[in-house]
Amino acid sequence: MRILLRPGCLRRTSWRLNIGCRLSDWCQRISYYLSKLLAAVVWVCERDLWKLLVGFAFLVFVFLLGVWFVLKDPCETATATQQLCEDFERGYVSGMLCYDLCVSKTFILPKCISKSGDIMTFHSKKSIAKFRVLPPDGTAVENDNFDLPFHLRPLEGQLTNDDFHHLLERFITAKLGPIDVTGLIERLYNFADASHDGKLNLGEASSIWELIHIHEFFILFLFQGDATFPVINATCGSLYTYDKAFTPALYDKMNKGFLDRIFSNTYRWSLPKWDKRVNIAVGLLENVASLSERVNVQFHMCNVESTNFGYTDRFEARLTYFDDIVSQNHFDLEVKGHPCSRDGDCFHGDCMTECDTTSGTCTGVLKQPTLVHMCKIVEEYLVFDAPKEVKTALKVLLSQCLALTNSQDKDPAHIVRYNLLLDELSKFLWDQIKSKPVNWLDLPKKKSRPS
Repeated sequence: MRILLRPGCLRRTSWRLNIGCRLSDWCQRISYYLSKLLAAVVWVCERDLWKLLVGFAFLVFVFLLGVWFVLKDPCETATATQQLCEDFERGYVSGMLCYDLCVSKTFILPKCISKSGDIMTFHSKKSIAKFRVLPPDGTAVENDNFDLPFHLRPLEGQLTNDDFHHLLERFITAKLGPIDVTGLIERLYNFADASHDGKLNLGEASSIWELIHIHEFFILFLFQGDATFPVINATCGSLYTYDKAFTPALYDKMNKGFLDRIFSNTYRWSLPKWDKRVNIAVGLLENVASLSERVNVQFHMCNVESTNFGYTDRFEARLTYFDDIVSQNHFDLEVKGHPCSRDGDCFHGDCMTECDTTSGTCTGVLKQPTLVHMCKIVEEYLVFDAPKEVKTALKVLLSQCLALTNSQDKDPAHIVRYNLLLDELSKFLWDQIKSKPVNWLDLPKKKSRPS
């Protein structure tokens, strides 16, 4: 066996190396260490080969598991889309999106983000898609507690236009209370008429019926045209898409990181400039106003959090969570008259009422209106760096807002005071930005590269 020795000129002498070695000496030195490394590898392989194989197999398994986790589809999108397109071909469903999804293939569902119950959620760069998977037997686990058929498919050949109109009346009245539903039903008919022939076929009627049973879609449809609600783009059966907020949350105080151990206000570091936040806050207050004006029904927002509001690329407020917006009638069904022993027993989300200890039941009057919760967000969003000349007046208005009690009191003076305070606060904030240039909210244009 040949023993390779280090050349003398490369041996250490008093921790120094003689750098006057020839090239051949350096090559010999490198080959010496390579032979040592190769001998070590051979020794390990001869004695512990099974350990290396097990370790390698484990690393491969972890890698493949990670790839599967990243690429897996929790919604089985392909199967759900195939079933939807089969229903479209049979005439069971309809919608402006059906042709692009099933025929021309110009619309492809983006990656599924989550599946909650029977609702799938898909996110793309500019829009959000929701898809409610319908049970094959035409029944639904949840039917909004209304004694109405969820699925119209079993009624094929039996359902007339008058029958469908009557179903819509009963459903909307159960959701919103005894109101004039004529205008709303007309809107639903126009929205569902994908063929634009002035009448509804089975697929169009079935699709709009399934969609309004999704609470989020129902709220979105009611508030279409309101500046703070995203626009519904298109539908196909129980699939619908709507615009996505440019930034999905105003701020998030609960998302703690390493720097929060040192600084208490890191969530403020990425906020827009103060005047742009004022424009967003004006939209938040407009949202509160619209809740009491839509279809002559009072609505409550029972989950008012900064993470439930975002804004567009032009710094306009957008609502991003809709499930806890309920009508007064819906709220009464959930809370009013329920047995209680204290106020804490009377709530729906963040909406709380008082407990009538005499009757032992909950009242239907909110302890705090939606405006109070919105003012808490505006206070956190604007006051900390507001200009000195407006900070004092802003804090006074917000303190009056936070002191409000329920807005459903039958005292007219109380309702007038509530509306006046909302208008005054909105006008005060608008005065801070109304003199800005026309294009002050436009994004800066990207500089063109020199040719």
